[in-house]
Amino acid sequence: MSTEETVLSERICFMIGPMKNEEQLRWQRRLAEEVLKPMLKPMGYEVRTPIIPKSGDIVQQVMGLLDRADLVVADLTGNNPSVMYELAIRHCLGLPCVHVRLERQAHEPKGENDPGGQPLAFDVGHHRYVAIDPDNIEKARAELLEMILAETAPGAIGDNPITAFYDQTPMAEISPGSGLAIGYFYNFVRRMVSSLVKDDAFLESVAYRRTRNEQTGEEVTTRKGERFGVTAKSLALNIYIPSDVDDATTGSMDSLKERYLFRTVDIRAEGRTISTTITNDAKCLIDVPTTLAVVRDFVQIRQSLKKSDLSSFEAKLMINREFDRFRRTLDRLLTADHEPDDKIKTFLRRKQVDVRRLSDLEADAKAHMPD
Repeated sequence: MSTEETVLSERICFMIGPMKNEEQLRWQRRLAEEVLKPMLKPMGYEVRTPIIPKSGDIVQQVMGLLDRADLVVADLTGNNPSVMYELAIRHCLGLPCVHVRLERQAHEPKGENDPGGQPLAFDVGHHRYVAIDPDNIEKARAELLEMILAETAPGAIGDNPITAFYDQTPMAEISPGSGLAIGYFYNFVRRMVSSLVKDDAFLESVAYRRTRNEQTGEEVTTRKGERFGVTAKSLALNIYIPSDVDDATTGSMDSLKERYLFRTVDIRAEGRTISTTITNDAKCLIDVPTTLAVVRDFVQIRQSLKKSDLSSFEAKLMINREFDRFRRTLDRLLTADHEPDDKIKTFLRRKQVDVRRLSDLEADAKAHMPD
């Protein structure tokens, strides 16, 4: 097995808990060594804690493990603020996480590490946790194993206040804007620019005609292409972000083509064809990301949980926020410095791709129309 395969197959249990004094550090070590490792090692887990010294930024290391770990065990003893912050991050991800707390027998003397009767923080207090008595580790291990098996079962979604609010959906999966922008950039924008910068790239104006075969009665679509006398590399690409999902449909795009005399074109390079839209004077490519239409479905799901609908102010606010997230993410991708292809990087750095609002389209289109 390669090193990469080993890393991917490695199961990690990350333990978080209070560590502000030596007594708490001793308990965290004991929790890891006596409770978690004997139970989880046979299941293929490596138990990690922030106690182990490692060079670098510890906050970034903790964040990375909260995101990477297959399981997080959170010791909520004492309602430590740092632990609560880290716990909230894990809850947002909706990944397996179990809660534990140190609870000594009532006749035992109380130390600083003991909650001393202090109730758990309100937001997590009504969710199940395992109380660990240092004098009865075996009992705690059995209860904890049951909870871990339930949390890590195939298809299970982390049970916490955040996923409960979103009807058992992780918060990280609620917002579609950024993910849509990433898909749009790599599946459309970058592919288009990659074709435009090829030495053999050219454009064809495309028209389709439907006729019916007199013998078979079948409808036949024929394509007629007329090559443009423009240099593909010299073209600009304007992307227009709508303000409403009704404007992010193919029907809306067809209406814009008709109103502003836009034409359908094929960009052809190295045997590959990409269809898009160009202004009347053949100087600027135009696109409205119709992928944004699915934002309606995401918002509809969220609103249904609150017995509301898409006409409410809250729904419209959510849609606008997702469109803003889409634009911010797309802007970052267009200006990122990690593009490996020098020709594509040059095209993007010249700002030949511009992200604008759909309300700007009328003025822009008129500038490209004949007098």
